[in-house]
Amino acid sequence: MKFISTAVLSVLGLSTPSFAAQYHAVPALTGNANMGVNCINAPQSADSASIASQCQQLTVPTNPRIAAQFPVPPKHYNVQFNNPDSPIFREFDGYPMVIERSAGKCFLRNELVNTIEPQRNVSPSEFTSFSYDCATGPEESFDTSRLLYQYTVSGAFQPQNDAHLFASVTMQMAAHYFADLYPQQSELCPAWGGEYCLEQLQQRVGYSAEGQKYSSDWDGKFVNLAEGGSVVSQFSHASSLDIVAHEIGHALLTWNSPLLYQGEEPAAVQEAFSDMTALAARDYYIRHLDGSVERSFLDSPMAQAWQNSAEKKWWLGTGFKFNGSPLRFIAQPRFDLISIDDARDIADANGPHQKAGALNKFFYLLADSAQWNIEKAYKLALKAAKNCFKSDTGMTAAGLCFESEAPYAERALIRSLLKQVGIVSEQASDTHLAFEVERQLDELTFAITDKRFSNSQARQFEILVDGVSFFAWQKNNGQGSFANAKHGRVSLPLGANLIELAVKLSDGRTLSAARHIFSAEQARCQPKLTGAAATNVQVNNEQLNIEKAFAHLNVATDLYHQDKLTLRFNTPLNNRFVSVFADLDRDRVFEADNNSNELIYTQADSTDEVTFNLLATEQINAGPLLLRVRIDDAQQSSCDTANNAQVIDLKVNLKKGSNLQSVDFATQQVNDQITFTAQATGQGNYTYNWYFDDRLEASNSNTITRSINSDTLVKVESLLAGKVVATEQRVVKPVAPINLAINCVVEGTQCRFNVDHASLPSGISGRYFWEFGDNLNTSDTRTNAESFLFDYKTSGQYSAKLTVYLDSLNAQFTAQTSVNIAVARPEVTFTTQADSQNSLQILFSAQHIDTYKQVFWSVEQTRYEQTDFTKPWSHTFASAGTHAVLLTVVYPDDTRKTIRKEITVEAAAGKTQLQILSIDTDLKSWDWWWCDSTEARNVTQAAEVTAACKYAQIDTLKVNTNFEDSSLLKYDYWVDLNKDGVFSQDEKNTNHTITLGSNRIPVCVTAYTLEHAETSSACIAPDGGATFNFYITK
Repeated sequence: MKFISTAVLSVLGLSTPSFAAQYHAVPALTGNANMGVNCINAPQSADSASIASQCQQLTVPTNPRIAAQFPVPPKHYNVQFNNPDSPIFREFDGYPMVIERSAGKCFLRNELVNTIEPQRNVSPSEFTSFSYDCATGPEESFDTSRLLYQYTVSGAFQPQNDAHLFASVTMQMAAHYFADLYPQQSELCPAWGGEYCLEQLQQRVGYSAEGQKYSSDWDGKFVNLAEGGSVVSQFSHASSLDIVAHEIGHALLTWNSPLLYQGEEPAAVQEAFSDMTALAARDYYIRHLDGSVERSFLDSPMAQAWQNSAEKKWWLGTGFKFNGSPLRFIAQPRFDLISIDDARDIADANGPHQKAGALNKFFYLLADSAQWNIEKAYKLALKAAKNCFKSDTGMTAAGLCFESEAPYAERALIRSLLKQVGIVSEQASDTHLAFEVERQLDELTFAITDKRFSNSQARQFEILVDGVSFFAWQKNNGQGSFANAKHGRVSLPLGANLIELAVKLSDGRTLSAARHIFSAEQARCQPKLTGAAATNVQVNNEQLNIEKAFAHLNVATDLYHQDKLTLRFNTPLNNRFVSVFADLDRDRVFEADNNSNELIYTQADSTDEVTFNLLATEQINAGPLLLRVRIDDAQQSSCDTANNAQVIDLKVNLKKGSNLQSVDFATQQVNDQITFTAQATGQGNYTYNWYFDDRLEASNSNTITRSINSDTLVKVESLLAGKVVATEQRVVKPVAPINLAINCVVEGTQCRFNVDHASLPSGISGRYFWEFGDNLNTSDTRTNAESFLFDYKTSGQYSAKLTVYLDSLNAQFTAQTSVNIAVARPEVTFTTQADSQNSLQILFSAQHIDTYKQVFWSVEQTRYEQTDFTKPWSHTFASAGTHAVLLTVVYPDDTRKTIRKEITVEAAAGKTQLQILSIDTDLKSWDWWWCDSTEARNVTQAAEVTAACKYAQIDTLKVNTNFEDSSLLKYDYWVDLNKDGVFSQDEKNTNHTITLGSNRIPVCVTAYTLEHAETSSACIAPDGGATFNFYITK
């Protein structure tokens, strides 16, 4: 490092050199309009001032612009920072506002931080450290030469002091935590072999290399803290502890991790680590402030909020904007409307800062867990970044690094928290349940989308909300199917909730997953309004009371997105302007910019009532929804606090479709009876009145059946709470009877049905639906009244029914008849068998043939009569393939029945060519006495069988072929005994002695069947046979 102080040297265990006194702890002016005037006091020293006396006497400038921007003047606070346990700045009790004094000047630089001033008309390479005159000794860092401009533009007093202080605190924290993690390291950045590296941080205040006045960065060498300003409601970046520490987080990664800022996910991991660094630095700063001093900063609203989990402890960038809102929310990342809190939603976030929300959420959950805090969680982040991050580490890999670097006893907790933000290992993904959610204020819709199992495999399903069972389903328990249970709606307690889903499958596996959901029912912006206001509003027909200029009201009556909404006020609006906003994305914020469609209605010159189409053109799901009604003198944004304005927030339950109240009725005529059914639209429990030719004939029923023979005027009324809300009437014309009749002529087990009826109305066709009443409950739909046969197959008494539907007239007519099948004839069927010698010749056998008078076969477009019933009928087909065969039988009573069957005729099978695969042989071998025997198995073509002695004899020989049935085989073998290279007849099947020498003895084997020949000769197999050769050698 360029600058070394006694503090660093004491860490390294080295003696203090004489030049160490160049570093001094000095008081300073810090702070901004939100934090207040922060006078940081140095520890008592013989050569330095310790009290920030000039800061304490500072008069904050004011003018109309300042008064408009900061209506509440900032207060003065004392900052006393003590950190005697720090390995850095130890000679100053860990006090971080340390500067270097040289040649009568004080420079904002020390061994950890160099704070650089970007001078005008100077190359960046020529920039020098901020400095001020201190000729007589180290003095308070206090400069008001640019105070009016800086405070007016950015709300800061002396931003270079803030930057130097906050950077020193952040680097001190990093050195402190690294020293705790790796106490064996004796240097801040060893040239080689070190566990970690902390270089001197180079930071440029009020500078941006890209000219972005409102964007700070780390460029790989410098932290560039942008000037900031009031155009987009921001302070100087240097006056924000969170911004300074965040950018240093990127520097820590550059020095200690290979992780690159390249690609969406590695960049998101970078941003998450830097957000963690900012939180850790602020936590470190607050914990080392002395609250016992008078007007301590710890008592300020900002410091109090920083220490309160319900306020700004988990906000990032507090004090950064004039309105006090943060850049990001670590505990609830989705609060900024653009960040995610779950890795499963990473595709929904546009940039790395927003994608970082998933890891930020995990960091919050870990730091907020029992036995954990921000310091412990950040030390784990340092280990993960240093030991585990790679150049391209993404969201999942980064989360798993936290797990792998944690002590074994802590890993189960970390694994569980990672799972809650959608980060699971590849191995754990086997049991991770896929599901989707839609947040709807204080409700949640869910749907299991996992495709790895079917609905029938689910055995149990449970939903837990913060560990309490909300819903439990079990198969075959009277709760319906899993297909219905796997999606639904959950009403949530207000606030943060952990939703857990688990499905147990039939194979014993359990798939589970979790998500964090924040539940709320009111808008995030609730304008503070005063003044006279309407005291009553009717939403459609529901009356609601209003007590204040701003009110949040719950509407009990459901609203339908396709209907009109009417708002009636009890006080005349006197031609004021009415605007209505709808929170379409259910984020509890009403946008009114050009890219938003949440401003759904505006009307000037309003009286006491407005009516408009609600959301007929919007694609929005049913569920809870917020509407905001503004009444102003002129059109304003949704959260404006204009005088005399009134804002009414309505929480409604939105339903899809329409609730328009209307009524209609349908008719269905059966013979001479007509059934009338009322159909009402709209919400409510309706009753009905029925009138026939103006006579009230029925009430309280939605259906009524009457016999009508002539045209009749029918009217129906729908009623709610006894009041008629809709009416419909029209003339009903009955269809004249068609005098339908059916009869049956029995033919064995068959019935020939005949239909008779009068002519149908002109232009009307009928649909003929038959119900035969057989044992199989057979039915059939026909398009005409033609006669046809139906086979009951067995004897018995049956009832057949015909219904003729005249669909276009909503009419139907019925007729029935009895069918008596006295004698049941056996089913007509036949079997086939291919001839064993000729597969094209098929033998046909008709079952129960002795009961028939005649039998006819129709094959290949020719009809044949079978005259001999004593044996099967045969037919030789011209070709193989699928053929249709018709069998017609004639009963003794001359009734006939025909059946059709398709059969497959196989082609004639070709003969298998015989092959010798191998042989097995046993040889006897001797010299002048018995020597040995040789057993050779699976001897292949042209292989050698070795005998042990000079003389040998084939004892046994077995042929292995490709034929399964070896009983059909014959084989011969020849041994070339005289070694002349020719096989002779006397060498066939011989067991003569074979004399072995230097040459091998050929053996030939033939195999064949009697179908091929009676025998073989001279090692020549007959046609269809096979030949095989091997050798015997010594």
